[in-house]
Amino acid sequence: METLCSLHGWKHRDSPRRVFDAVLFSNEVDMLTIRWKELYPYVTQFVILESNSTFTGLPKPLVFATNREKLFDFVEPRLTYGNIGGRFKRGVNPFVEEAYQRLALDQLIRLAGIQEDDLLIMSDVDEIPSAHTINLLRWCDGYPPVLHLQLKNYLYSFEYFVDNKSWRASIHRYKPEKTR
Repeated sequence: METLCSLHGWKHRDSPRRVFDAVLFSNEVDMLTIRWKELYPYVTQFVILESNSTFTGLPKPLVFATNREKLFDFVEPRLTYGNIGGRFKRGVNPFVEEAYQRLALDQLIRLAGIQEDDLLIMSDVDEIPSAHTINLLRWCDGYPPVLHLQLKNYLYSFEYFVDNKSWRASIHRYKPEKTR
C-alpha cells in the first residue's frame, strides 16, 4: 500500500482510517446488496436511513426493515439503521424532502460513532465506489478533505453503460460541525 500511496503523491499512514458508508434508502435492495458486498472488507460502519415516503411525498413501505434479517444479516454487527417519518407534502420540491432526510442522516452518522478524520462515503445506493479505492484512501494521507469520485454511469442496470461522468459520489474526511 505504501507504493500505491506514493504513486499518487500521498503519504502512507501507520494505520488505516475507519470508514463509514452512509446512504438514504428507498427500495433498491439488489443495488444495496451489491454495494455492501463490494465495500464490506473496508467499511467500519454501515449507516442507512429509510423513510416511509418518497422524495415526492408518496407513501412507501419500509423495504429495508422488511428485508433486514433475511438479506442483510452479514452487516448486522456493523449496521446503524434509522427510519424517519415522511412529511407527505405533495407538490413540494423533492430536493427539499431529500434535504430533510439528509439532516436526519447526519444525526444518525454521529450516533454511529463517527469521529474526526474518519472517512465518510456519501453517495446514492447505486453509486458504488470500488473497494480498492476505499482501501487506498484508508491507508493514505495528503489528499483533499473532500474527494468527488468519478464513477461509471449506467442506465437501468449494469448492462447499459452510459459514460464515465458521474460526479455525485464523494468521500469526506469527517470534521464535526463541518461535514454535511
